[in-house]
Amino acid sequence: MSEAGGRRSATGTRRPTVKATLERDQELREISTLLADAREHRGGIAVVEGPAGIGKSHLLGCVIDAAREQEMLVLRATGVEGERDFSFAVVLQLFERWLSGCDQLAREELFSGAAALARPLLQERQLDGAGVSAEGLLHGLFWVTVNISAQAPLLLAIDDLHWADAGSARFIQYLLPRLDELPVAVVLTRRAGYLDEPSQVTELAGNTKVQRVALAPLSPVAVGEVLKARLRASAGERFQLACHEATGGNPLLVEAVTRTLQDEGIEPTDGNAGLIASLRPELVQRQLALRVAQLGTEAAEFAQAAAVLGDEASLAQVAMLCGLDPDRAARAADALMGADILVSAMPVRFTHPLMRSGLYGQLAEAGRALMHARAAELLNADHAPVQLIAAQLLSATRVGEPWATRVLRDAAADATASGNVESAVRYLRRTLMEPLSGSVRAEILLELADAESRSGDAAAEAHVREALSLVVSAEDRADALQRLGTIHHARGDRAGAAEAYEQALELLAEAPDKALTRDLHAAYFTVASLDPELAPRAVAHLAPLLERQPGGETRGERAALAALAAHTASSGGPREQSIALAKRAWGDGAMLAEEGPDGFAWHLVTAGLGWSDAFDETVQVLDCVIAEARRQGSMMAYANATFTMATLSCFRGRVLDTRAYSEALEELSRYGWRAFAGTAAAVHARALIEHDELEAAERVLTVTDQLEESADRAAAIAARGYLHLTCDRLREACEDLMAAGAMLDRIGFVNPTPVPWRTDAAVAFHRAGDHQRAVQLADAALSLAERTGTPSHLGTALLTRAELTGQPEGIELLRRALEASEGSDSALLRVRCLAALGAAQRRAGQRAGARATLLQALDKAHRIGARRIERAVREELRIAGARPRRPNFSGPDSLTASERRVALMAAEGMSNRDIAGALFVTPRTVEQHLYNTYKKLGIQSRAEISAALLTPDASAPAVLEVAGRPRRA
Repeated sequence: MSEAGGRRSATGTRRPTVKATLERDQELREISTLLADAREHRGGIAVVEGPAGIGKSHLLGCVIDAAREQEMLVLRATGVEGERDFSFAVVLQLFERWLSGCDQLAREELFSGAAALARPLLQERQLDGAGVSAEGLLHGLFWVTVNISAQAPLLLAIDDLHWADAGSARFIQYLLPRLDELPVAVVLTRRAGYLDEPSQVTELAGNTKVQRVALAPLSPVAVGEVLKARLRASAGERFQLACHEATGGNPLLVEAVTRTLQDEGIEPTDGNAGLIASLRPELVQRQLALRVAQLGTEAAEFAQAAAVLGDEASLAQVAMLCGLDPDRAARAADALMGADILVSAMPVRFTHPLMRSGLYGQLAEAGRALMHARAAELLNADHAPVQLIAAQLLSATRVGEPWATRVLRDAAADATASGNVESAVRYLRRTLMEPLSGSVRAEILLELADAESRSGDAAAEAHVREALSLVVSAEDRADALQRLGTIHHARGDRAGAAEAYEQALELLAEAPDKALTRDLHAAYFTVASLDPELAPRAVAHLAPLLERQPGGETRGERAALAALAAHTASSGGPREQSIALAKRAWGDGAMLAEEGPDGFAWHLVTAGLGWSDAFDETVQVLDCVIAEARRQGSMMAYANATFTMATLSCFRGRVLDTRAYSEALEELSRYGWRAFAGTAAAVHARALIEHDELEAAERVLTVTDQLEESADRAAAIAARGYLHLTCDRLREACEDLMAAGAMLDRIGFVNPTPVPWRTDAAVAFHRAGDHQRAVQLADAALSLAERTGTPSHLGTALLTRAELTGQPEGIELLRRALEASEGSDSALLRVRCLAALGAAQRRAGQRAGARATLLQALDKAHRIGARRIERAVREELRIAGARPRRPNFSGPDSLTASERRVALMAAEGMSNRDIAGALFVTPRTVEQHLYNTYKKLGIQSRAEISAALLTPDASAPAVLEVAGRPRRA
């Protein structure tokens, strides 16, 4: 509790004396453990909770003192009720003071690597035009934190988090899963039971990884100590108990009682214990009103104006709002500081949030709204940040001036740019209270609907429909319907989305060349093409584009071309056609420049290319997407690109690469990536099967039964069927593979690259004894491959047909399959062809030829990590009379996929921080991978990595896409 008095600085800031700590030793010990762990690179978060006035801020101050004594760096901030809609207000408090003390060289180091994503906010206080996504900004702020903590262990101390803006709350939430290996402790205070706090704060407080410290009320004994210190006399036991009962042991209320006792001259005797009950109702408000009234009218008016403007308002702004000249305002501020209501006048700050809320609550509702309107007008004239002005407008009466509408819309745009969509929603809803023309109201309704749909607010649909009632032109109505479709799509309502897109296209039927029309066709195809019910209509929507292909000059035309490319490939069209369409859609990167890495059209481009064996071209596209995702810090875009790299590696038969990308994707899934979960599981499982880890593959595929019917589920079911086939569970294999095929047939998806169900099913039926069914499936796969002209399709179909055929025709089919595989760049397909050909040659008595073929297969299988085939080839070689060397699983072979990935990036000269930023992991994770790598390779530094990975016995994959570029290992 605070002692009486305190010192006042020359600047008018009251410096309270150091407070003694009562009954908080246990809580301090708990948080001291957190600080100690952080110093050992085991960071974490603690939340100090309790009602208003319980002593949260005081305890936080003690923690800060302890951290500084241990030579930790401390960054601190406080949530302010009036700044909750000011995006990243708390984050700015945390870092701006630190930045102000940095020279130019230190700033450049601070913003190095991924931390540069936070530069627009922290240095320029703006996001518009910065090209940084909301997720990218969070990632940049994380790396600023990492860079600061590299200088010394760091404490982030945030008071009153329940009043934090949503963006800052998201930043703390973003930190939580990334602190395990950092020297960073985060200590927060939060008012328990506060209903209007950001949802991220509520989720954070409930997370099991967060240390919760609940502050209990003071005991009667501690209340007695406070009374003795303040009243300079020992309190009687009954008097002490009466004070404890009246205040509930709340330290702030105890202070309020003792001040009232002082003011009224009541002695702390047992005989006066009965008087305490009369002080009980609204203790703080009553005592506060009395103190303000005693200071005079001008001080009261100044206090009310300060309560409206909130903490951090300037003395001049408060003076203008209450109509006082500077001298009289300064005297009023001095009087309020002398009464312990304000702690500072420049800027104006209250001693406790309850002081401000108590004064604010005394204002009549109508008068308060008028004062907020006047405050907004003054701040606007003073060119204050738009979000500060908008915060006043949220509580103000209707202004009726164009500047108010402009400010609210600008604030909403800023909030949206920084990912604070909840504030954007509040600003735009408030904008609708101003007088607006029909067209402007429609614009704002659509802006509001966009923000609401991002935040998951169900009101978005109603606002789009209201906008539809206000717009007249076909193009404007189609634009609104496109937004309505997007809302339905986000909810998983494919049918509703498709209906909205179809209505929009009907409105634009007379203007088929409009960019919006192309966008709508592409959007419809994206929504409907993989859904069994909607797929036929999706194809129908592409018919006009097939007749008259767009030129690829605009974003809409490129999106339409991308949809055509994906459809041509998925429906089994000519390979060259799908590749040409995809290249025109990509436009040498113009598509990415227009829609960014978070768009959907590049997915269709990579589908059109990857499903057609245009692997090098697919890598080039993914290079650009990954680089842009990293530049913007978009983890979701990076995750989507990593998923696509995993599938591409699977198509190319690079087992180790596929595992590396799949493992990276699993890490990213911890942060919310869930798209294409079935295909991701299928790709990972197939890599594990080829790596001879069948139990792990089975675990990965447990997601299958959680998916709804779609092409994504079909991929997972087919992978499960392949696992059954590998384990000789032939009945289950046939059932799963045919179920996947039936699902894809209903969608019209025939391309076998992502889901090779026909060839796998042919082998399963053949081994199960149903030769006729096997031949039918194999012939259908061969016919499809000849129609598309895709080398991997042809090689796989010929390989399958050969298994069903006897000698010598089977050997000839295998030679043709091997020849086809050479044109597909599919390493696993070549290995399978070589292994099958060698085995067939051995069975035909061609022992010398068999040994030569099998040795090639052995080498290639070892290099790509296809251990299951490698094991089978070794057995064939032994039967053929050869003695293959034993596999070497030390050295490079002993590296995990993730260790190999990090090692190759380090060998390229990338620093640990650059690698961590590129892979969205912590530097500590990179350090651990490199430590393991050095140990396994028997080396001492990163300079030795390249040579160690290129030893003659190394089983490094032939090609591993590192940082989005193919690297020869």
